[in-house]
Amino acid sequence: MRCSSSDSISGTRLEAAAVIVAGGSGSRMGSAVPKQFMPLDGIPVLARTVGRFARSGLFRQTVIVLPQRQIGLWQEIQDQYLPTEDIMTVPGGDTRSESVWNGLQAIKGAQGLIVAIHDGVRPLVNTAFLQSCLDQARQYGNAIPCLQPEESFRYLLDEDGNNGGSKSIDRQKVRSIQTPQCFEFQQIKLAFTRQGDRTFTDEASLMEKAGFAVHLCQGIPQNIKITRPFDLDLAGFLLQKGF
Repeated sequence: MRCSSSDSISGTRLEAAAVIVAGGSGSRMGSAVPKQFMPLDGIPVLARTVGRFARSGLFRQTVIVLPQRQIGLWQEIQDQYLPTEDIMTVPGGDTRSESVWNGLQAIKGAQGLIVAIHDGVRPLVNTAFLQSCLDQARQYGNAIPCLQPEESFRYLLDEDGNNGGSKSIDRQKVRSIQTPQCFEFQQIKLAFTRQGDRTFTDEASLMEKAGFAVHLCQGIPQNIKITRPFDLDLAGFLLQKGF
């Protein structure tokens, strides 16, 4: 169901914005083409990701953050696959945190605005999942989707796990983290300002370091991050199954 300013479950379309960060390369894919531009069932990965956000009806503004050299290619892709969508594109920085900050700077903030920060190579999100993340961010100040892993884990006591040893970890206390990580707009900007550090690999870590409590919410298993060829194959399978 498409949510609009009149029928959103607990908020309005005017209360949320999205920052979608896509600065990866094709190195682990073994491809010269950056992974965000690789075809997923005939459509570039990033176009599928952005399309799901833009067409959900939940976001009043969608900002794409890309390396400067890739913006021209993205604009061609947008013109082909998302010609009617109102999407802003800004250049990224040297790190993920710098890129996210550039995206946040492009948003016109308002009281109560929630911003969803998402990996451009996670194309399999749906409206119900996005709505749930936004609703919980409104309730708790932020919402970080996660999954409880099924595998067992061991912690390396040093960099050489064979010679340096390892110890078991209680998997009941471990969570794998997804995006979109959703925050009150002023809260996440304050965290960036407090830290001044642009080396965090995700915004939940930044928030924690800045002294804010981090609220975890339920992720979905289909929300895979496309990093290796197998991930692309799996995403294609899920699309063909109707997700």
